[in-house]
Amino acid sequence: MALSALLTSTSAQHLPAWWPGSNTCLLHVVTGLWCPLCGGTRATRALLDGSLTEALGWNPFALMLECVLVAALLRYAAARAQGRTRMLLTGREGIALGVTAVVFFAARNTPWLQPWLARLLGPPGYGA
Repeated sequence: MALSALLTSTSAQHLPAWWPGSNTCLLHVVTGLWCPLCGGTRATRALLDGSLTEALGWNPFALMLECVLVAALLRYAAARAQGRTRMLLTGREGIALGVTAVVFFAARNTPWLQPWLARLLGPPGYGA
């Protein structure tokens, strides 16, 4: 787990700040809709550069999800260290994450909300 985090953060540091990424999101290519994680890699990159506002501009849901997963992994590791078994996420937590993802997806792709929310819920320049 630690090795994975180290490799991810190290490889993200080598991406240029202007890197737009490749459009490999199949949902976006086929439908033109932004999935809940579109911009997540760029948000993580901006956060690693110390720019929280830019990271939130790319994808606030992805950053929230990263925080939740880190907390869940720490909680899981603490339980395992004490010899207890536990699920990574409880059923309620999984449902809450799923509902949040659906609400974010809907808000991000609702056309009449775009004039107000595009700068908050889409990649920079999306609502400009």
